[in-house]
Amino acid sequence: RVRDERVRRIERNHGVRSSRATCMRIIAYRVTICLLLFVLAIPGLLLWSPVWTIIKWKERELLSRGIGWVDSIAENKMMLGFWSMVLVAIFANKFAPLVFLWLWFTM
Repeated sequence: RVRDERVRRIERNHGVRSSRATCMRIIAYRVTICLLLFVLAIPGLLLWSPVWTIIKWKERELLSRGIGWVDSIAENKMMLGFWSMVLVAIFANKFAPLVFLWLWFTM
């Protein structure tokens, strides 16, 4: 059986619902974690944004030509992602492994 987290919490408290303060504390905790993770992902977002922009531009260009090979959009995205990583490796030199790790963890 699939159970909701709220149902499990009520069962643990012997049928007593959580107080409003407890619910607000849980919400505050989750919002804090979301903000922290978002702040950690911002540098990766900045590094990936040119790649995403080019991919969207090429995708619109392919779709404007009409229906063609369905996988051509996916192939194009993979190719652009690969070449962007090659450029990062060329320009980052000795820091390339760290940049790759950062991009991977913020993807």
